[in-house]
Amino acid sequence: MPTAIVLPMAVMLALGLWGLDRGTMWRDESATYQMARRTLPQIRDALGTVDAVHGLYYLLMHPLLALYPSEVTMRLPSVLAAVAATALVAALGCRLARPRVGLWAGLLYAATPVVTHYAQEGRSYALVAAGAAWATYLLVGAAGLAVRAATGALRGASRRTGPRRARGPPRRTSLRRVRGPPRRTGPRRVRRPRPGPGRYPERLGLRERPGPRAGLPARPRRTERPGRRAGWRRTHAPVRPYWSAAACLA
Repeated sequence: MPTAIVLPMAVMLALGLWGLDRGTMWRDESATYQMARRTLPQIRDALGTVDAVHGLYYLLMHPLLALYPSEVTMRLPSVLAAVAATALVAALGCRLARPRVGLWAGLLYAATPVVTHYAQEGRSYALVAAGAAWATYLLVGAAGLAVRAATGALRGASRRTGPRRARGPPRRTSLRRVRGPPRRTGPRRVRRPRPGPGRYPERLGLRERPGPRAGLPARPRRTERPGRRAGWRRTHAPVRPYWSAAACLA
């Protein structure tokens, strides 16, 4: 056992045994002495009306006081319980921090006046404190085991997967600004006229007018230059016969 735990236990034992035989009892200690000196059926009947919370303590003190009834015997379990609580406090300090912390924690607990007062009292307070310290120690141990198990599982998973292979820095991708569809450099699409009476005369019962003469060449259509603003080109109507006659007479 390390010195950080043994030294506080020795200090607590010395302080608890010092002046243990005072020669007097106060009211609660006298109640413990009277109840523990009774028989087991009498203790059972008394716990049905009063002091049910101290029933286990009375059952513990019954065989001790049956062997040697004295106030030292009655207070000795409290001293031992205080020593055990001091050892558990020091062990908690060693587990949670380091041995020096456990040493000072145990010494401070042993030197506390309230602890030494209840360590020399024939009641169940020191035993309850030792039980609370033991439960805390077990809780810290269980939590540490759970944390270590979780950490080990994570480390095992990382080892199984292994480190990822470095592939270098990510490539830079340039985003070009989208300005719409590309411009057309070739000839534009010619807009066709909507069908009307002159387009399909047979639907209206009209006679189709003659087209341009074969001797006159048709007027060439304009083509749009590359880079010019998009638009629809106009189509020129065929040359009428009377316009040709007028041009000849002029």
